[in-house]
Amino acid sequence: MSAELRPSFQIDVPALGVEGVVDRLRAGLDPATFDADGLRTAKDGHRWVTEWAKTHVLVAMRKDLRHAWSPWLHVDVRSSEAGETYVFARFSPHPALWTAIALTYLSLGSIVLFGACFGTAQAMLGERGWAWWVVGGALVGAALIWFASQAGQRLAREQMEELHAALDAALA
Repeated sequence: MSAELRPSFQIDVPALGVEGVVDRLRAGLDPATFDADGLRTAKDGHRWVTEWAKTHVLVAMRKDLRHAWSPWLHVDVRSSEAGETYVFARFSPHPALWTAIALTYLSLGSIVLFGACFGTAQAMLGERGWAWWVVGGALVGAALIWFASQAGQRLAREQMEELHAALDAALA
């Protein structure tokens, strides 16, 4: 089990420049074609679709295979200051779900901060420190979200491995 909320990895591609890696990824990953209505659809039995923006590609499972826990693979082709080219990839949940998780953590962090300040003020005034219960509840909520994300990663493991293998095959 990974402690990361969004597992990431890096693949060094020393022999190709950024454009060469992007071309290779397009040839190996881009399964999209356009149907009669101009909508992107997967072709050739691919189980994923891609969205491109210069040196960034988003690889996701086809809509009919997607679940709430399905992974989205964000791939960036980068070059270091030394001129070496590498691919940085990160798994995440659906962008809307990831935004909800991040905002929930931000909210819980704010509750912890203000609850701790209020609890400290209560203690300094000699009052009963009920605000510490709020802090504890927010920390329990954060832990529950973390455990839920770990469960989601376990449920998505097969699809994550499939997308990782597709990326490796495209770079081979």
